[in-house]
Amino acid sequence: MGQLLIGESSVAQIRRAAEAAYPQECCGLMLGQAVGDIVHVIEVAPMTNVAAEPERRYEAAPRELLAAHMRAREACLDVVGAYHSHPNCAPKPSSTDLELACPGLRYLIVEVTGGTAADAMCWTLRDDRAGFVQEPITLPS
Repeated sequence: MGQLLIGESSVAQIRRAAEAAYPQECCGLMLGQAVGDIVHVIEVAPMTNVAAEPERRYEAAPRELLAAHMRAREACLDVVGAYHSHPNCAPKPSSTDLELACPGLRYLIVEVTGGTAADAMCWTLRDDRAGFVQEPITLPS
């Protein structure tokens, strides 16, 4: 089983974005490094959600997505995952999340209830693409 190492400031930034986007979903990328099954998030790159139904789906703005990939390359980092919020819904992957997931990436989902960020969970796609495996989130000391 893997593990997501993410700093408190990055978690706080994601939670603020989730609350600001409510009742729509927020989205962004996580940039960092993977060593074996441990993924260390160095920074997060918030994106504008341009989905047709932003209350139920997320789609990152293409130019922002490209800029984040370029930022990662310049900083010698990798895109290690994505994050998004689930307004008034548990932080578990949906069927759409499964359909669009890429192997090897981590997916951090934040539940937002009544405009306040609540639980966050990290997921990775199973090798057989039949579902996700939950991974622990660790805040480094």
